[in-house]
Amino acid sequence: MTDVFISYSRDDRNRVRLIAHGLAAEGYAVWWDPEIRPGKKWNAAIRRALDNAAAVVTVWSPKSAKSEWVAAETQHGHARKALAPVTIKHCMPPIPYNMIQTADLTRWRGDPDDPEWIAVLQQVRALVEAKRRLLAGAPPPGEAHGAEGRGYSSAAGQAESAGHYSASATRGKMAPRASRLAIGAVVATVVVTGGLWLGQGLLTETGVLAPTSRGLPPSVTVAPAPAIAPDVPTVAPTPEPAAPAGSAPPPIPAEDKPSTPAAPVAPTRADDR
Repeated sequence: MTDVFISYSRDDRNRVRLIAHGLAAEGYAVWWDPEIRPGKKWNAAIRRALDNAAAVVTVWSPKSAKSEWVAAETQHGHARKALAPVTIKHCMPPIPYNMIQTADLTRWRGDPDDPEWIAVLQQVRALVEAKRRLLAGAPPPGEAHGAEGRGYSSAAGQAESAGHYSASATRGKMAPRASRLAIGAVVATVVVTGGLWLGQGLLTETGVLAPTSRGLPPSVTVAPAPAIAPDVPTVAPTPEPAAPAGSAPPPIPAEDKPSTPAAPVAPTRADDR
């Protein structure tokens, strides 16, 4: 695997060689164009090295700032968040790379204790270690117990874990009570809603709440009110006195007797006169 890819202008080859040798002395696998073997396609070799490199070190100079190849390689490294730029000659890098922190190696001549060179090594080391952890499937710094020099405290981690466990246990104990409170709230809501709905009804003459124009809930049915008969006193009929035994029925008045129809009179013929 390529650890460091160096992007530079050929006019700066001698200065770049110091950088490549300094990185190799730290144990990193460094790629720069003198390593391209004859017969290999230039574009394919560059792209493969760029894709595999953990850090892309762009060497800015007046010449490289105008190079389209350097700009393309720098863009690739910046998109992968693997860029570690340095400056060997004073110049203005192209936009937007002029706004990125750049190590100043304009006076560096290979001194391993130079502060600017140490800053370059620290940035490259962080990128390479991150790539190696990613390939190994290890957690990022600060998540593994026992990490040193990265602001991680095992005691703080244990305290955080204990607090998380305590909070989880407390939530578990309070769950039944929370459920009961939730059920009570639902019941109260239903009762209040039903009372408000009933209060919006209209009273009929029989005292039964009639549904309003807003309609009824689907689960409620109002039966029709039964008809109420008026309160009219009922008088029982008075029985007639019974007739004494052995007495004849009273005579029927003449006007009440049925009349017997008279017999028809036959017509008289002329010869009977």
